[in-house]
Amino acid sequence: MTFSFSTVAALCFAGAVLLAIFLGIFTSKWSRPKVSDVLDQRCGFCSKSRRDARRFIAGPQVFICDECVRACVKILEEDAEPPFEPSPAKP
Repeated sequence: MTFSFSTVAALCFAGAVLLAIFLGIFTSKWSRPKVSDVLDQRCGFCSKSRRDARRFIAGPQVFICDECVRACVKILEEDAEPPFEPSPAKP
């Protein structure tokens, strides 16, 4: 079983959102962040700053960098079971 990058990114995003809710940092108020706040954003998994990452995926008050998404993809691919292949029909 293989997962596309977008599927893994969505799964990682969902996990980050659940983590944010669990930690109590989810807020219902959406507002435009200050420039200084945007530059201080960090990946919730590796703590890499936005300045040091090529790309960030954002959730409500939660972020994950592209390298952590790639690591998640690799883990999911390694743990995936091989696809089921039915045996050929016997005549």
